Amino acid sequence: MSKSLDDVFKLYPPRPEAAFRKIIESLEPYGERIILDKNDIFDVNFRSTKPRVYLIVEGEFSVHRRSDSLIIATGKGPAFCGLIEYVQQRGFQFCKPLSQCVVVVVHADVAVQAITEHNLWKEISIIMMWYVQMLSARDEHLVGVSAYSMLKNKLIEIMDYPVERRRSISVASYVISRTMLSRSTIMRMLSDLLEGGYITMEKGKLLDMKNLPEKY
Repeated sequence: MSKSLDDVFKLYPPRPEAAFRKIIESLEPYGERIILDKNDIFDVNFRSTKPRVYLIVEGEFSVHRRSDSLIIATGKGPAFCGLIEYVQQRGFQFCKPLSQCVVVVVHADVAVQAITEHNLWKEISIIMMWYVQMLSARDEHLVGVSAYSMLKNKLIEIMDYPVERRRSISVASYVISRTMLSRSTIMRMLSDLLEGGYITMEKGKLLDMKNLPEKY
């Protein structure tokens, strides 16, 4: 893959890794470590549960809109969720592991106190600003754009995964779960891209991709 294509495949701003690591390392002693498997749920709806902050030490996870289970974001450890919900309880999302996750559960009031005691609000601010940038970049490619633009940007996302991870992703399922496009629409556009030599697929998995057309 050429360097220019590598640049194209970066849709989102870089993660503030140092800030995430500092938060996890500082708060981990205050919680209980658990293992979550695929299809488990760590719920941040604090209207029905006690407020907790989930520190994802290792593993990949997805964030879903509660109303229709649409995947609105994916992430990997080190990361955390639940802090925003503690500040303003809306109950509009839940999280699910995409792989086995090592998670530390901290009572939210304890987490907030520890953040203050360890002077971590700067790191929290850096991470929150990154979240806003991420959501803005995501919406730029999903809101008010054509079905092809949605597919195109999801293909770019998939190409940004490591090769082994990419070969485990069903392109159609990935796009459906993140855009709500119909399977027939997705398969028709993928078929045309295959025929045009823009993508290479095997058993529904994306193997390679060239510069995609701007318009369908």
